[in-house]
Amino acid sequence: MTSDEIERLARDGRPLPQYTTLPDACYYETIRALWDAVRSGRITKEEAHSRKRRMLRQYAEYRAGYDNACSMYRRQQEQIRRSERLRILIAKADSTEEKLRYSLQLIALLTGDAVLEQAEINRMEGIT
Repeated sequence: MTSDEIERLARDGRPLPQYTTLPDACYYETIRALWDAVRSGRITKEEAHSRKRRMLRQYAEYRAGYDNACSMYRRQQEQIRRSERLRILIAKADSTEEKLRYSLQLIALLTGDAVLEQAEINRMEGIT
């Protein structure tokens, strides 16, 4: 959802969709409370506008951090899946060379060393 969509829902007193991210829910609740404060006369529209700008900056920072954490989590989960597939291939491999290639792929995956696998295979084959 965009911040504008969240603001419209909060302003109109409509609920968020069922599956909403935590940053979106937090922004919604703060904007909704801000609208309630304006409507009840506890703060002026000018004060609300100033607070909203601050909240929007904080929401953008929180959202970026949340998105980054989710992306990192997805990458980690994919690495776990790939490492499990490689472990199975190592166990099923018929030749020592095949086991070594899969093992090199696994080590490269776990260490984040993209060069390792190819460098060691080249060395195995006598290519420098």
